[in-house]
Amino acid sequence: MHLLFHQGSDNIPGRVQRRADRHKQPDSRGQYPRPRDNEFAQQPRPRIHPTPQAQPPQPVSPVPRGNQPQEVYTENGVQYVRPSRPYVPDYMRSEKQQQPLDPAHVDIPTPQAGRGPYTVISDDDAPPTKKMSRRTLLILIAAAFFVLAGAWVAQLVFSAQTNSIYATREAQAQILLNKHPFGYRELIEREADKNNLHPAFVAAIVLSESSFDPKAESYRGARGLMQMMEDTAQWVGETIGTGSDYSFDLMYQAETNVLYGCWYLSYLSDKFGGDPVLVAAAFHSGQTNVMNWLNNAQYSSDQRTIKLEEFPDGNTKTYVERVMNAFAVYRRLYYEEVTI
Repeated sequence: MHLLFHQGSDNIPGRVQRRADRHKQPDSRGQYPRPRDNEFAQQPRPRIHPTPQAQPPQPVSPVPRGNQPQEVYTENGVQYVRPSRPYVPDYMRSEKQQQPLDPAHVDIPTPQAGRGPYTVISDDDAPPTKKMSRRTLLILIAAAFFVLAGAWVAQLVFSAQTNSIYATREAQAQILLNKHPFGYRELIEREADKNNLHPAFVAAIVLSESSFDPKAESYRGARGLMQMMEDTAQWVGETIGTGSDYSFDLMYQAETNVLYGCWYLSYLSDKFGGDPVLVAAAFHSGQTNVMNWLNNAQYSSDQRTIKLEEFPDGNTKTYVERVMNAFAVYRRLYYEEVTI
């Protein structure tokens, strides 16, 4: 192995040379620049401050909408432009910072004459609102008047229709009152209460039998308000124990007739289960006929009740219909609250 060492080379084995000594020797490679002359570096150098020249402020042109907004400020008579966002080196920017600003999302102040580019417009500087014209105001007033007039007319029509309906109802109620008088009401209510009967049902029987005439007498010989037959009145008198003072002429007396009639209605009610249809039919045609109809499958399917439409056609069916209708009217007019 043969090693060559050149004269003046630092690569001599066993030789240590300081770095400062190496700078005293010429170096053609230029790897070691010469140090500064310490004496030159220690010489005092006067600091020269540039004198700024006063210049009139230049008007700043408004920032166009296509560019990014910039802030302009003046310092020592010189205008400077400050970037809209701080400077960040490229290698330190995030993806969002690398994206350019979108001018569409930046509010750019609108320059105005005599104002700075960043002067805020107050509400006092807002343009005045347009006042409503006189013609438009008159049209609105007329429309409101017609609407109010229409509502007033509609209210009058509605009131007239309502009053007409009330008047019709009152007239119908008066007709019912005229067709359904209630004479001897105190007597009927007293005897009905004693015999557990509805006074409206007793009043319906009296209306259908005699129309509240105590002297009424039928072609079959029935007498008084409730048209009691002679044999029926005699049997009732013996049953309730009126004694030897009984006379069929007593049936012309209202109190005696209603006393006998209400007792007999209570007896029929106990016999036929309180069914007003059967009680009215038995009071008119006798309990024997009603029992025969109950035992007939043609009229009764359960031998306990008979529907009104299933009654055999004749005077009894017509009588029962008249009594039931009057019963409903008396109960509505005198014993139920009716709103007209």
